[in-house]
Amino acid sequence: MPNSVSALYGSGNDEQEYVAKAESIEKLMMISEERQKWDGTYRIKSLPRNDKLIKLLRGILPENQISFDDEDRISCSYGKSSIEILAAMLGRPTDPVEAVVYPDYATIENLIRGLDPKKYQLVPVGGATCVTGALAPSRGKIRIAVSTRNFRRVDFRENYVILGSGYTGKEAETILNENGLTIGNFPESFEHSTLGGWVATKAIGQESNQYGGIENLIIGIRMIGSDGYFREEFVPRNSEGLDLNAIAIGAEGKTGLITDIAFKRYRKPARTFYGTYFFRNYEEGIKSLSKMKFYSSIMRLSDEVETLVALDGEFGSPLKKIYENYLRARGVRHGSILIVSNNNAEMPEVPRRAVYGGKYPAKKWHKGRYTRPVLGNILWKNVLIPDTLETSTTWSNLYSVHTAVRQRFSDEMQQEQAHGIIMSHISHIYTTGACIYFTFVIWRKENQMQLLENTRDAIIDEFVKKGCAVSHHHGPGKYLEKYLDSNLSEIRRRTYDPLFSDI
Repeated sequence: MPNSVSALYGSGNDEQEYVAKAESIEKLMMISEERQKWDGTYRIKSLPRNDKLIKLLRGILPENQISFDDEDRISCSYGKSSIEILAAMLGRPTDPVEAVVYPDYATIENLIRGLDPKKYQLVPVGGATCVTGALAPSRGKIRIAVSTRNFRRVDFRENYVILGSGYTGKEAETILNENGLTIGNFPESFEHSTLGGWVATKAIGQESNQYGGIENLIIGIRMIGSDGYFREEFVPRNSEGLDLNAIAIGAEGKTGLITDIAFKRYRKPARTFYGTYFFRNYEEGIKSLSKMKFYSSIMRLSDEVETLVALDGEFGSPLKKIYENYLRARGVRHGSILIVSNNNAEMPEVPRRAVYGGKYPAKKWHKGRYTRPVLGNILWKNVLIPDTLETSTTWSNLYSVHTAVRQRFSDEMQQEQAHGIIMSHISHIYTTGACIYFTFVIWRKENQMQLLENTRDAIIDEFVKKGCAVSHHHGPGKYLEKYLDSNLSEIRRRTYDPLFSDI
């Protein structure tokens, strides 16, 4: 029994940093019932082996590129969505893949030629950090996870660099930093997610105000499908209509396996400047940001509840009291915090009506910007259910969406007779609007999966009613599919490769 396989995010080494925030959230939820702890691992009995598949794969790939090991199969079968983690906590995860393969540039074509698309489905897996159920099983085919870890290529060319899809963000950034360069994409999953995963999910990083999303950072993709490699084309722009980039970006691996990506190159920033600001409330903060002409590399505005949790967790007791007294004197103690950082220069513009709160909170946030999901790990181990949903909309609609979602969440908790807390922040800012996140934590003793699914449905229903995107950057996966435009979904399916999808 592979009880050492973690269902949670990351290593868990940074949990101590987030204990105070977790305690703040639990206090706000006001749960009096006793709860048993969870160790955060999968509880799956020894997995059955497919002898025919073993024989087939050993005839295609070398032995060191094939695994039927239980731990490998589990690690490559599940992402980090709350639905998948809750299923693990309840001891009811979906069936894992039948095998994991680790092809390289020399063997990938043999693998593809050796599998019948009518019988087998290859599921590309990078860091397995997806939160939308993109790895969830489909029926009718034998599923084989194809890991991208052996696709590691570095080729510096004029003003761009070609990198293998199997590098994690941290590994790739280290390579570029050694040459005084940066990719410019820094998602929260930066240390674990892979470059191929970024393209497949249409990811966006925390410094998107400066660099843009993944679609702005690349000039080409190398991808192989069931009919072989697509034509290699690394160009600044083309007018071919539906090109390879359009087919691959955001397709979650269903159109083929991405082996390499050509990234634009940027100079590594010489210095980063920090600032923290407070508004009397979230609405005032949103209005102030909407009127700005220039945006810093990172701008993250939290609502009143998220600000409260942040203040509880960012400061030691003596310093916290002094800081809160200062905020109280300025009339923003129960307001909305704005974290700002900018590369190479001071902030290009300071938001109007903002109270300056020093550099420390912004610096501390920036230092821990890749470990924040560890807070969720603590909550999971305390058998609470955390989740995050995000969308994007126009400036004039942002606060209305915030109000509607909070009210719907409150109504849902009352109807479900459950405990819950919801908080929000805005980031990834555009001249026309922004991305708005909603983080919620819920708990009920019985029927927890139904509670989670109903809560997610309620929030996304408000997104749709308010004319928002179903997702700003996490991709649709399995769990958001039902909310998508059915006409567009049908068109997307026509681009899917039969070996990499369930068609």
